[in-house]
Amino acid sequence: MVQIRSKLVRISGELKSYTVADRKRARCNELCAIEKMSKLEPYGTRKLHNLSALETGLVRHFADSQQHHVDEVNTLKSQVAEVIECLKELRDAPKGKGK
Repeated sequence: MVQIRSKLVRISGELKSYTVADRKRARCNELCAIEKMSKLEPYGTRKLHNLSALETGLVRHFADSQQHHVDEVNTLKSQVAEVIECLKELRDAPKGKGK
């Protein structure tokens, strides 16, 4: 009975030491992770800023491109209107005149 009790005490002490070591290791891992995250934060902030600038540039380019297409469509509309007017004039001109 004494041997079993001494073995239980020894095993209990070993488990406590493992638990303490695991806690220390977990705390160290947590601190290492925090340190790595703090080092990566400026990098992430720069990337986020670059992404925001890229997005702004794309929106501006899209707006400029859209306005360019609107201008081209308006020009084509006016040219088509001129062609139609010219065709009407040709149709309405008396036949045979100018020959």
